[in-house]
Amino acid sequence: MADELRPAFLQLTQISADTIKVDWKVPTKGERRMALGVSFNNATPLGSQPFLTILAGSTLSSWQIQRPQGLLGLTTQIDNLVNTNAEVLMRVEFLDGQSISHRFDPTDAQFTIPNTMTNI
Repeated sequence: MADELRPAFLQLTQISADTIKVDWKVPTKGERRMALGVSFNNATPLGSQPFLTILAGSTLSSWQIQRPQGLLGLTTQIDNLVNTNAEVLMRVEFLDGQSISHRFDPTDAQFTIPNTMTNI
């Protein structure tokens, strides 16, 4: 199932030097959720399972990951995106208030945040 009009949305918010809050919103059609996942390089989940909220037309999963380098150099992979016609929009917010955005599609399912951020 793919919904080209309603992309999935990934929000990464750095809340401390080594902790990142993840919000992952995926569209649903009826009771069916798009079979998309998200994974990160060298990041350790904090706590237990993601907190799942059922919204009208989507599901929202929230959790935290820990990484000594914070967001810099973090590679994000959208799992199963190549098997869809879907898009995923990502917004990344750094501790200092700077932000970047990226759009994933089936031909571009991975993105690495640059190791240095100057004048974004």
